[in-house]
Amino acid sequence: PNIQMVYTGGVPVVVPPWSTTGSTADLVIGQPDFVTAVDQCTQNGLDGNSGIAIDFTNGKMYVADEDNHRVLRYAYPPAGNQPDAEIVFGQPDFITNTSPPSTTANTLKEPSGVAVDASGNLFISDDTHRRILRFDAAYTILSNQPSADGVLGH
Repeated sequence: PNIQMVYTGGVPVVVPPWSTTGSTADLVIGQPDFVTAVDQCTQNGLDGNSGIAIDFTNGKMYVADEDNHRVLRYAYPPAGNQPDAEIVFGQPDFITNTSPPSTTANTLKEPSGVAVDASGNLFISDDTHRRILRFDAAYTILSNQPSADGVLGH
């Protein structure tokens, strides 16, 4: 399957079928419907999404939620509108959006992008901390706010 991300002022992330013209979205991530645009810090809400990556091999989707200082991992493909995230990177739980006072291996400040390689390793661009964090086999991580396995920069 193909994915297209629509970014309009932070919300919502829309996952429509790929088309060259005239495509309509099938579902919405981070909001309850296609017309709501509310900043949220919940297990199924977003505030300032800035990147999306799909791990097709392992059935995971990662969304950088910049204003909540976190990245959320979802099952892929999503089953419907506003699915719950499985885990959160950068925060201890789904309702905390603390801007970290210092740089650590398990915190993020305004992550601006995400990527996944063929082995399922997740790379997060931690914009304000001026670094990229690597999480090995991110699809297997079971707990919130895991520590990175590697860092580039800073």
